[in-house]
Amino acid sequence: MVKLQRALVALLIFLLAFTACRQPSDQRQGRETGTHGGRLVVAERSTPSTFNYLLARDVVTANVAFFLMCSRLAEFDHDKQQVVPGLAESWTVSDDGRTMTVKLREGLKFSDGTPLTADDVLFTFKVMYDERLHSIFRDAMLVGGQPMKVTKIDERTIRLEMSRPLAAPENNLYNLGVLPRHKLEAAYERGEYEKMWTTTAPVADFAVSGPFSLKQYVPGQRTILARNPHYWKKDAAGNQLPYLDEIVIEAIDNPNTALLKFQQGELDVLDNIRPADYATLNSQAGTATVRDLGPWLQTDFLWFNLSDGKDAQGKPLVDPVKRAWFTDVRFRRAVAHAIDRQSIIRNVLRGLGTPLSGVISPSNKRWVKADLPPLDYNPERAKQWLQEAGFQWRESGEMTQLSDRQGRPVEFTLIVAESVAVRKQMATIIQQDLARLGIKVNISPLEDKAFNAFIRQSLNYEAAIHGYSPSDFDPSAFMGALKTGGQLRYWFMNQQRPMAEWETKMDQLMDEQDVERDAAKRREKFDQVQQLFAEQLPMIPLVVRHFVSAAKTSLGNYRSSFLPPRSLWNADELFWKR
Repeated sequence: MVKLQRALVALLIFLLAFTACRQPSDQRQGRETGTHGGRLVVAERSTPSTFNYLLARDVVTANVAFFLMCSRLAEFDHDKQQVVPGLAESWTVSDDGRTMTVKLREGLKFSDGTPLTADDVLFTFKVMYDERLHSIFRDAMLVGGQPMKVTKIDERTIRLEMSRPLAAPENNLYNLGVLPRHKLEAAYERGEYEKMWTTTAPVADFAVSGPFSLKQYVPGQRTILARNPHYWKKDAAGNQLPYLDEIVIEAIDNPNTALLKFQQGELDVLDNIRPADYATLNSQAGTATVRDLGPWLQTDFLWFNLSDGKDAQGKPLVDPVKRAWFTDVRFRRAVAHAIDRQSIIRNVLRGLGTPLSGVISPSNKRWVKADLPPLDYNPERAKQWLQEAGFQWRESGEMTQLSDRQGRPVEFTLIVAESVAVRKQMATIIQQDLARLGIKVNISPLEDKAFNAFIRQSLNYEAAIHGYSPSDFDPSAFMGALKTGGQLRYWFMNQQRPMAEWETKMDQLMDEQDVERDAAKRREKFDQVQQLFAEQLPMIPLVVRHFVSAAKTSLGNYRSSFLPPRSLWNADELFWKR
């Protein structure tokens, strides 16, 4: 699943009756044998822009076109947090880790009854790797910068050859939603692939491998999906899945509207519930199942812009005086210990948060380094770090102001996305916390497009609050965030080469873990990466918000996940209890 994260993370960054106690993932209810029939009504922020997942550019499109309308060679079991067989019943990896032989299940069909074979897999690979389509999935499926060589052995067997070994090559199987050659090849050969499966395409044009196919699309309002009668999966009793006849996906971009519709029974499921709404839904005991799943993968960080670049006029992107502060790890450590994370959790997240000490969420139990020292609220320790770095305090009117060695007052501007209310509230608490150290923080909320332009393109800002929303647990999911030159390495975007020994070491460790097939050795390398991050604090960890979702109590097999597509990850198993 790691490569999927590399494809979707850019999209995602912009991307409980109330239970008496929280139900952790390892204690969730087991799979029940359901009954067929009924429709499920859910909400997304918008309608899909296409039903051709290889052309997806937003998370809503990916959720519908990739997760609901496509089946993959391998699936991801959110209960077990591991890759499991999908369209492929098995796969074997060569001793050198460079070749994988994949065996498809027998009797696979698309929703129109046409057999699904190795030819369809080869066709999907061919289209996905076509550079002319600019698919985000292409980069995600490159190995060592090269496409995999895909060969058909027989109607049910495919061989994948890679330019270098991968630590977890089976993750690549999760990224390929198999498309129908008989429906799309002719258009592809004419150079018209991008015209296929648009939002105006007739329903008859579709033949899907996933549990649901398109039934109706109303632009800007809703998407209706119908069950695929030829879906490959069955339940433990041998009953054909999915159970539901339809899924209706309403486009609701206002969370207040979505909450009201859920309370009124117009929506059956509500995901990513805001902390302020958690107590509100508690009053619906008996009608809704609301779950606090604990910390999810999305993390919140504060970082200082360490870029040494210049604008078109030759002016430094960051004031050299302030950049000197920011590049001093003692300054970053002081700021880290001056922030009261428990106050953020208590006052902003209404208790639905967990302090963050490293680069990955504690929900990633398989890979998080659990013994990292906590970034506790310790103003006295923060002052010691600042004194060691040569900062001093001066009286300025009725307040004490922190100054550097040259007597310049310490002040910076913190940008934050206007649309993310909790991050704006976090910024206010941080502003108050740092004021106690004599540091003046100016908060600048920006419209989402402008915010992203600052942190990704213009880079002429001083500090920011943002985070990561990976859709994967694997360490390689953090390559773009931790390696020099990575597209998500926010603290120093477009850095051409390591500037410090720790950066060189981190690059080396990330490359080594990406190909290390010995689990223990790989764990050791990624632990070292996390230790380096915690020591150097290129980004200052803040908190991990909890993921809260809700559904009607009569919805069977409801086991929401904090990974996409969240409450619909097991849509083929959901059913209405009678």
